[in-house]
Amino acid sequence: MEPRQESIYNQVLAVLFVEATPVERKNLTSILDIKTQELAEAIRQGNEHTCSKVFFVQEAETTVQLATRPAYSQLIQKWLKQEDKAELTASARETLAIIAYRQPVSRSDIESIRGLDSRKVLKNLLERGLIQFTTPPENGDPKAYYYELSLKFLEYFGLGSIEELRAKIVKNEG
Repeated sequence: MEPRQESIYNQVLAVLFVEATPVERKNLTSILDIKTQELAEAIRQGNEHTCSKVFFVQEAETTVQLATRPAYSQLIQKWLKQEDKAELTASARETLAIIAYRQPVSRSDIESIRGLDSRKVLKNLLERGLIQFTTPPENGDPKAYYYELSLKFLEYFGLGSIEELRAKIVKNEG
């Protein structure tokens, strides 16, 4: 790992260590005075080359956070005794699948795919922290709410990144 990339990665770790919530990538690039691509490369290299076998920088579309590696997800879930242990309903799983494939996606798009009102299931997924609001795509309705998977979704399913989820989807389809 190059010294500059290692320095950026260590600075990212320092910020994420003191921040309890996901951090916007744009805020990191601003405070570190680097470009988005440089941040992405430092995180990629750092996650691959770091000596920590427990922690890594977990990535979503617009945010990052310090997380334990997926290998420890079952232990962490037991430790926390999550109050939201209730299994996801079929409607929730269906909605999460739509969001995973189409994110960012609006409620009206979800409802047109499902053919059902999705307000209640979206509210539940937001409350559980499995999805989050995001900005509309360039061609999207600026007045509509758009959703994407959250970092908690990745933790819940023991995934390291959205790309890992997409790779598993492609593998299962093939």
